[in-house]
Amino acid sequence: MFTALTDSNRPLDNEQCEWLLRLSAEAQDIPPTDPISNLKTTVKRQLQAQLSQLLNKNREYFQRGREKLENWAEDQLQTAERQLRDTRLQLKEAKRLANTVEEQKAAQQSIKQLERQQRRQRQEIFDEEDAIEACRDQLIDVLEQQMHRQSSTHHLFRIR
Repeated sequence: MFTALTDSNRPLDNEQCEWLLRLSAEAQDIPPTDPISNLKTTVKRQLQAQLSQLLNKNREYFQRGREKLENWAEDQLQTAERQLRDTRLQLKEAKRLANTVEEQKAAQQSIKQLERQQRRQRQEIFDEEDAIEACRDQLIDVLEQQMHRQSSTHHLFRIR
C-alpha cells in the first residue's frame, strides 16, 4: 500500500504513487518538513479501508463456504432419511403381509433384517450429523485463523 501527499497536502492514490516509484531519480538528503502528521492520517484512513475490504472478502468467503456446507448437509441428511423411510415402509409392508402364524414365522427373518437395517440407518443419520458438525467447526476455525492475522505498517522511505 502506498501513501503520498503533495506539497499542498492533497493525497495521491495508489496508482499515482506507483507511477512515481517508476520514475528515475537520485537519492539526496532532504530536510525534514512536517507533512508527516497529515501523512499519518492518510495512512490510517487507507489502512482502515484496506482492512475493511479484506474483512468483507472474508465474510463473503465464509458465506459461500457456509452455503455450500449447508446444501451438502441437507442433501446428505435427506438421502439418509429417505433410505430410512423406505426401510420403514418395507418393514410395515412385511408385517402387514404376514396374516397367519405360518406367514408370520416365514416373514420373521425378513422383518428382523429390516429392523436391523432401520437401526443402522438411524445410526448413520446421527453419524452424518456429527460429520456435518465437524465440517462446520473446521470451516469456522479456518475463518477465525484468517481473521486473526496480524497486520503491521513500516515506514520504508520518504521521497519529495
